This record gives sequence, structure tokens and C-alpha cells, in this order.
Amino acid sequence: MGLPWDADERELVWPGPAMIMPAGLLPDGRPYSRDERDNASRICGEVVTSGVEADAVVRAYDRQQDALRDRAGLPYAVRGANGLEDLPETLHAIERLHRKERARRRRVHRTGWARWLP
Repeated sequence: MGLPWDADERELVWPGPAMIMPAGLLPDGRPYSRDERDNASRICGEVVTSGVEADAVVRAYDRQQDALRDRAGLPYAVRGANGLEDLPETLHAIERLHRKERARRRRVHRTGWARWLP
């Protein structure tokens, strides 16, 4: 899932991209489900059958999201009519960060593979 040559630049709870997600969304871009095991499986990309393990994965994901928001200087989501919601300015900032991160990964991917080409 992740790019092996830039793994040292990211702090991960599980393998995969460590990106700030809009409030209430998991890394696959869909909202949380009522089933913690389903949420944990979607977060880590592996089937999670233990309820205790699922709870730990979801809590770790939430802590990671809080830490990423702190590092980026973004406010926490607020409770709104539809559950947790981000302010419009926060959503725009997250979109910008996603664009920058995707561009960075494309550059790393290209330069990483270029090293192995004859």
C-alpha cells in the first residue's frame, strides 16, 4: 500500500497512507459503520475478527487523525446536525493537503522507480 522508499517520512499506525481525513471518514473515504470490526478492517486493510483488537485499531486511527490535525494546525471537527463536521475552511485545507501529498507521492514514485531502470 505505502511507498517503501518514503516510509521513514511518515508516522503510521498501520501500513498505508497517513493523511488527514475529513471528519467522520475512514481512509477509504466512506463514513464509519456501526460495526467496529468492519471499521478496523477498512482502516488496516486486513480482516479484524476480535472486538478488542478492532476497538484498539479504531482508537489508534482517531488518535493519529488528531495528531495529524495538530501538526497541520487544523481545528478538530465539531458536532453538527449530521454528526462530526468540519468547517468549510478546514475541508478546503484538507483538500489542499491531499493534493500536495498525492503530488509528492507521484514524484517519489517516479524518482524511486527511475533508480531501478537501466
